[in-house]
Amino acid sequence: MAFEYEKHLMTTAQVAERMAEALEKKEKLSIVRIGDGEALALCHDVLIPTSKIEANLDYSGVQLPDPNTREILRQSIMAAEIVGLLPEERRVDIPKIFAHFKITTKAICSAYINWDLHGNGKGLLYPLLRDRRVYLVGRRAHEAVYHARQLDMNVVGFTGCEGIYDVEEAYAAIRRGRTSISPSSRRASRRWCSARCWPNGWGR
Repeated sequence: MAFEYEKHLMTTAQVAERMAEALEKKEKLSIVRIGDGEALALCHDVLIPTSKIEANLDYSGVQLPDPNTREILRQSIMAAEIVGLLPEERRVDIPKIFAHFKITTKAICSAYINWDLHGNGKGLLYPLLRDRRVYLVGRRAHEAVYHARQLDMNVVGFTGCEGIYDVEEAYAAIRRGRTSISPSSRRASRRWCSARCWPNGWGR
């Protein structure tokens, strides 16, 4: 960006405070981080030919070329309240991408916000969720259940999500209350959770 964007970043504490406010008021809150994979998914065949992208982003949960996913991602970024950006030295040309797609953001933070909030299990995320029902979604959600419970989180269910192509099914699973949690938790899992954790990336 033309300005020194680091000076405009929300701190981890500020993001956590906004999350706490949204939870308290039962408001929707979308935090989107743009890593290398998301940036390449945005700019492929527009600013960078897909043939020039070395990896096809399998782990990121998208197969390129995919203009439909690019548009979904663009709309998600535009709708997000907070957008995480990589440091200058790591970024694909985000300013150029944003200018091309006419993307504006309401607020920005570090793209490492997921790790910062986690803080090796001692971060600001967990106090926010300890007294709330949590539904985990992601490629390794089933593995996260044990660790989340060790952190005193009330995990009422989880759903696998390998990538962008599984997102609609993940939403449907949440609405159905599908879960692989032990039977003692099934009653809770049939209700909507007041907090949902979406791990790093579309399918991670």
